[in-house]
Formats: sequence, structure tokens, C-alpha cells
Amino acid sequence: METLMKYFALCAAIFAGWCSSLPAWAAGLTGEEESLFGYRSGRMPAVLSGNGEWFVYLDGDSILHRRNIRNGDDHQLMLFRTPKLISSSHSGEKVVVRNDNCISLLDFSSVSPSIRHLKSGCETISGTDVNYEPGDGFYSSFGLAISGDSKLIAFDDVASSDQRRIVLLDSTNGQIVNQIPVVGSTLHIQFLDQDSKLLIVQAAFGERWEAAAEPSSMQFAVWDLKTKNLYNFFQSALTTITGETLLWHFSEATGELYAVGQTPDPFNRDVNTPVPILKFNLKRCGNSVSSLKTAGQYFTDFTADPLGRWIATIEGQKLFLRKSSNGEVLLERNFENLTRSFIPSSDGKMLLGVEAGTLEAQRQGTMGEQVYSGGGKIIEIPLAQYLENIPVKESVPWSGESCLIEDEAPAARQLSTGAA
Repeated sequence: METLMKYFALCAAIFAGWCSSLPAWAAGLTGEEESLFGYRSGRMPAVLSGNGEWFVYLDGDSILHRRNIRNGDDHQLMLFRTPKLISSSHSGEKVVVRNDNCISLLDFSSVSPSIRHLKSGCETISGTDVNYEPGDGFYSSFGLAISGDSKLIAFDDVASSDQRRIVLLDSTNGQIVNQIPVVGSTLHIQFLDQDSKLLIVQAAFGERWEAAAEPSSMQFAVWDLKTKNLYNFFQSALTTITGETLLWHFSEATGELYAVGQTPDPFNRDVNTPVPILKFNLKRCGNSVSSLKTAGQYFTDFTADPLGRWIATIEGQKLFLRKSSNGEVLLERNFENLTRSFIPSSDGKMLLGVEAGTLEAQRQGTMGEQVYSGGGKIIEIPLAQYLENIPVKESVPWSGESCLIEDEAPAARQLSTGAA
């Protein structure tokens, strides 16, 4: 059972029935989906382009902003649906957005941005369609990424009522390049190492939710897309998962993965209980897990310096900037309005955030659509003055070999391919 739990979210050997002993998820909106819905509720979609120049975010009027963080140039595009997810190419010229079953590619390379739809469900939106037919999918899907060169788009999908997968799509023609069967709920997808690797973050919901008899966890896997093998894997145990405990951050330069560890029981918690933040290096093999305990609040958002100097937590409506080495508080700041979706600049000297809105369900027959209400104001917090005496951490190269995993199952690393 230990091996099955470790690969709960990463079941790749579908040809061998390797997933058959895992619990099947009930159809419809179950407890874990409600928690994921809460996780996204109030979070305005935002992302920084790979070159660090463009902050792409959504405001409270369904306007997508592509803002240059150096000179303030703001390219805007009115969207007919409010996306829940945004991902940007390295240059920031290509942006992919997702709302429910609608995935669209926005092209800012010309004066007039163009829109091309890559997944059905966009029938009421003007634009050019390509012919990818998705699975049954439902609106609690949260995975979306575009590669740095904008050639591939990855997203989570539902092939049937009990089979989920990560689909890799050719952005030029909508054809499936590859797919990874998964079990569980996807939180995040990200291309790494010049698009040669794919990070998949998922949640396994524990005994508080139906069809899960084991403890909850967040699971982080890096797939090597060239060799089609699992490169590395880390699991962070949680006593329970709610919308406010799905907190983590990965910095590719240093390889450091931070994940909020055992959190106070949200139904019976003591806010004075220190919350441990676990640290693990996804680019290295055989490294140990370290823990930094922070004093006494319940986090609602979390991020970290790409260069390893600080971590930032949102506790209620207050920001705490802390040294990553010892947890020393460098900055406290109160916000008038609830603010989440914080993203660090590429040099770690600026923290960008967006005031939270409210994600509201609007039912239409048996289906539904979620739209943000309010929020969308951008927040900029300069950090350079607090970092003068803190050295940056050196960049860490990717290990040349896949990392061994305890109690590894046969064929567990083989990536199923959906296309030749």
C-alpha cells in the first residue's frame, strides 16, 4: 500500500492494471473537488513570463493584462469568459488561458492579439478553432501550462468518469503528442529544463473525504519528456487538506521545493502551533528533507524567492517576509483587502500580487460556469532594501540520472504515450 500511495497521483503503467487497486473517485463534485474549488476561490489568475519581463494577470472586469514590469507597458485583452488559469511562454508573446472546458491560445506577437481555441467548450467565443476533442472533463480541473517555446500545451483532462490524464497538445494543430494517466486532483503543471521536463503537482485527499482511507498528501513529480521516465518524486504528508493548505513553491534555479507540512486541523486548530515548511531539492537525488517552523498563524498563501533568500506567507490579511535560512521576519505588511496570487520577480527583489476576488458559480442547466467578482488590483512590494545582506543561492544543475525512489514499483517510470 505504501508504494500505491506514493504513486497515487502518478499511475503510469495502465497496461498492467497497476492502478486497479486504487480507489475510484465518485462522479460529480465530491469533497476533494469542493476543497479544490475553495483553493481557487478568490485567487485571481496571474503568472510571470519565463524571461521575467511580463506579468500576466486578470482584473475584476475579465480583462487580461500583459504588463511589462520594467516600463509599465500594459497590453490588454477583453475576454468573453473569465479564465481560472493562465500560463505564459518564455517570451510572454503566447499566453494560454483556461475556463472550465475552454482552453484558448492568445498571441500578442502582433499589434492586434489573436485568439485560437484548443479545446471544445468555447462555442460562444469568437476565434479560430482546432479539432481537439476532450474527454468528459469538469470544471474543477486546475492544470494548465504552455512550454517556453510555446509549441506544447499541457493540461489535465478526464478521459472517462474514472480516468484522469495529463494531455500534451501540439499548439499549432491541436494534436495529442503524449498523455500521462493520473489518479487524483491536479493542482499545477509546469514545463522545466528548457521544456524537456514536466512538473505535475497533485493532491491526494485523506480520510476526511470519501473513497480515501489513507492520510492526505501533496505529491510532486518531475517527468523527463525525452526519455519518457519519471525523474524525481516527493510527497508531503498532511493531516487533512482544505483550500488553505494546498501551499507550495518551486524555484527552478535552485531546485528548492517548499511545501507546507503538517498543518493545524482547520476544524480544531490552535493558531499558536508552529507550521512547518518542508524543503526538498527536486533537481538532486538522495537529498534529505529539511523543515523550517514558523510562528503561529494559518497560511492563506505562500511563495518564495527564486534565488533562495526568503519565503513569504500570507496570514489573514498580513504579509510576512522571512529569511529562508532561519525564519527571521524581515517585513510585515497589512493589506486593506484580501490579497493572494503573489508571484516573485525573477530576481526576487519585487513581490507582485493581485487583490482577491470571489469565484462564483453560475449554473446553466446541469453544467456551470465560474466567474470572478471584484478584485483584480495589482500590488507591487519592493524587497531590495530587506535583502542587502543576504546572499543569493547558486543555481543547481539538473542531475544527469533519474532519482531512485524507495520501494519502487516495476515499470512505474514508464510514460504511456498517446501518439507515435
